Amino acid sequence: MWKMNQYLPLFLIAFCLFFTSHSQTTSNTSSQHRCLPDQSSALLQLRKEFVEERIYSDEYEPFDYYNGSYPKMKSWKADGDCCSTWDGVTCDAHYGHVIGLDLSKSWLCGPLNSNSSLFRLRHLRKLNLALNNFSSSTTIPSEFGQLVRLTHLNLSRSFLHGRIPLEISWLSNLVSLDLSFNYFVYSVGADFYETYLKLRRNDLEALVQNMTYLRELHLDYVNISSSLPQSLANFSSLTSLSLSWCILLGEFPSDIFLLPKIQAIDVSGNNNLIGFLPNFRSSSSLKQLRLSSMNFSGELLDAIGNLKSLNFLDLSQTYFSRELPNSIGNLESLSHLDLSWAIFLGVLPNSIGNLKSLSHLDLSEANFFGELPNSIGNLKSLKHLDLSRLKMKTSRGSYSRFVVILIIVSMCVIIWIITINHFMALPICALDISYSTFQG
Repeated sequence: MWKMNQYLPLFLIAFCLFFTSHSQTTSNTSSQHRCLPDQSSALLQLRKEFVEERIYSDEYEPFDYYNGSYPKMKSWKADGDCCSTWDGVTCDAHYGHVIGLDLSKSWLCGPLNSNSSLFRLRHLRKLNLALNNFSSSTTIPSEFGQLVRLTHLNLSRSFLHGRIPLEISWLSNLVSLDLSFNYFVYSVGADFYETYLKLRRNDLEALVQNMTYLRELHLDYVNISSSLPQSLANFSSLTSLSLSWCILLGEFPSDIFLLPKIQAIDVSGNNNLIGFLPNFRSSSSLKQLRLSSMNFSGELLDAIGNLKSLNFLDLSQTYFSRELPNSIGNLESLSHLDLSWAIFLGVLPNSIGNLKSLSHLDLSEANFFGELPNSIGNLKSLKHLDLSRLKMKTSRGSYSRFVVILIIVSMCVIIWIITINHFMALPICALDISYSTFQG
C-alpha cells in the first residue's frame, strides 16, 4: 500500500500532462483550418481582378494542356472558409495564413498588375498561375520579389511578355522556377507579331545567383540571347534544367551534365549554342536528354552507355564527327530515341537491338549508311518507327518480330527482300509509304 501511495503523485502528474497536451491538440485541430480575415479579404479582391474565360489555343490544345481546366475561383464564397472550402487554396495548419495558391488552368483572364491583392499574401510558399491568360499585362510585376517565402513559382504558358524583373532574384528560397512557354503570335490586320518574355544580356546569372536551393529551372522560349553562366554548374541541387529555344549563345558548360542530382536537361532549339558531351559517370541520374537542333560537335563518347536511367534521348538535327557508339545498346531504360536529321559517320550499330524498352524510334533523314541492322527486329516494345527519307538498305529480317502501331517510311529508296504478304502479316495500325521507291 505504501508503494502504491509512493507512485500516486507521479501518476497524477503524468495524467495532467496528457490531459493538457490532448486539450491543446484538440484546440489546434479545431482551429487549424480557419482562414484569417485579411487573407480571405485579399483572395476575394483577387477574384475581382480577373474575368473567367476559357482559353482556346491552337498551339496548346492538341497537347491537352487545358484538360481538366475549370474556374476554381467560383468556389470562393464570402461566407466560406478559404482554408477548407476554396479550390486551390492551402493554409498554414496553425495560423491560418495562405501558404499555397494553385490557380493553374483556372480560366483567369486579365492583367497581373503591380497593385494586385496577390502581393498581400506575404506568407505564400507555393504559387502556380500556369495556363491562364495574362496577355493584357504590360510585364511581370516586380512585386513578385516581395513574396520572399516562395519556394515554388510557376507562371508558365500564361501569355506573359516583356522583360523578366530582376526582383525575382530576391526569392532566395526558390526550389522551382518555371516561366516557360510564354510565347505567342498575334495578328493586327494582315500583320503578325511575336511576343515573349526576355532577359537583358547577362541577366540570367543575376536572376538565379541567390537561388542556391534551386532544383528546377524552366525558361523555355524566354529570349535570353546570351551565353549561359558557368555558375549554373555549381547548383548541386539542380534536378531539371529546361532552356529550349532561348537563343542561347556561346558554349554550354559541360559540367552541368555531371551535376550529381540532374535528371532532365533540355537545351534544344538553340542553333548557335556549341558544346561537347562529357564522359558521363555510371552514377549519373539523367533520365531525359534533349539536344535537338544545337551546334554540338565532337564525339558521342562510349560513356553515353553509362546513362542507365536514361529513358528519353533526342539528338535530332545534331552533328557528331564519329559513329554512334556500340554502347548505345546499354541504355536499358530508353523508351524514346530520336536521331532524325542527325549526322553520324558510319553505320547504325547492331547493339541498337538491345534496347528492349524502346517504344519510339525516329531515324528519318539520318545520315547512316549501310544496312539497317536485323537486330531492330528484337525491339518488341516498339510502337512508332519513322524511316522516312532514309537511304539505308533493309532486309526482311529487320521486321520479323516487333509490334508497331505507326510505321512511316515515306520518300525512301527501299531495297527490301520482302513480299506484300509479309507486310500484311505485320500488326500495323498506320503505314505511310508515300513517295517511296521500291527495289527488289
